[in-house]
Amino acid sequence: MDELHNTEEIGEQELRFFVKKNSDYYLAKWSLLDSGETQKRKTWNWAALLIGVLWLGYRKMYRYVFICFTGFFLIDIISLITKVNIDKFIGIILAAVLCIEGNRFYYIFTKKKLNQIMAKTSDPDLQRSQIMRLGGTSWIGVLVVVLLLCVEVVFVTEIKSFLR
Repeated sequence: MDELHNTEEIGEQELRFFVKKNSDYYLAKWSLLDSGETQKRKTWNWAALLIGVLWLGYRKMYRYVFICFTGFFLIDIISLITKVNIDKFIGIILAAVLCIEGNRFYYIFTKKKLNQIMAKTSDPDLQRSQIMRLGGTSWIGVLVVVLLLCVEVVFVTEIKSFLR
């Protein structure tokens, strides 16, 4: 089943409540994704390009953050073992993927969260409070990403000194 078209009850209002900041931007991009035209399914997200994983944390997409850091960790281990530094290339690839696919990732994430909320309760007031709590942006998410980056740098530094 196409993850972008898996519900009928989620409307524009719920999407706006969930996204909060820049909802007009995301709704416009998501309407292109829903258009079905293959060439319009790739949209550009400058924030995702410029700040990468920080954007994921800001938008509360913690599963994607975890996936990225797991990948970073594994790539760092491989780089240390093989003594081939591929971190820069991976960073460029991740930035490109987030730039081109970030809006789609955020759309899938938003729809999934809204579907979960709608499935838990039919009470509109409770739905709205859950949407407001789980959606929006989070500077704490950005801080968590920064802390994870620091932990990774310390980890890699310690492993490098251990291997010398």
